[in-house]
Amino acid sequence: QVLVDLDGDPLYNGMSYYILPVARGKGGGLELARTGSESCPRTVVQTRSETSRGLPARLASPYRILIGSNIPLTIEFQPQKPYSCHGHSSRSLQWKVEKTQMVKIASSDEEQRLFGPFQIQPYRNHYKLVYCESESRNHHDDCRDLGISIDDQQNRLLVVKNGDPLVVQFAKANRGGDD
Repeated sequence: QVLVDLDGDPLYNGMSYYILPVARGKGGGLELARTGSESCPRTVVQTRSETSRGLPARLASPYRILIGSNIPLTIEFQPQKPYSCHGHSSRSLQWKVEKTQMVKIASSDEEQRLFGPFQIQPYRNHYKLVYCESESRNHHDDCRDLGISIDDQQNRLLVVKNGDPLVVQFAKANRGGDD
């Protein structure tokens, strides 16, 4: 099944989209925040403002031109300006799941994956993001939902959960600044 954005257009492999919540009133798109003892923002969170789209995220798969459900993806933020913290800069901020089950960006010294253990699955007429332990296309039983958990600082953390997924939709991220 080919997935579509808010305009009804297919999601294209390698393109960037804002990942937005379907439910209103609990926050906006996804971005980075500094949590715990992090010296740089590395944790993927939902923005507190529902009017904020967050950061554009590039969806990439080794399999097809169009993004379909249940295919392995890498997801990486694509900020307009290079991400810089403590003298290190990067244009690619690839997602990973840590042992804490929180979604973070890979640090510059970590190996970047060619494709990842994330998938997009249809869910109640919209979509949900899932994390899959196995990178095989046929192991859907190994996939768990990505949802929101609120920490002590009221950050809306994107985490691996059993049930209660963050239900999402996708909006094109126009690079020309006209979005």
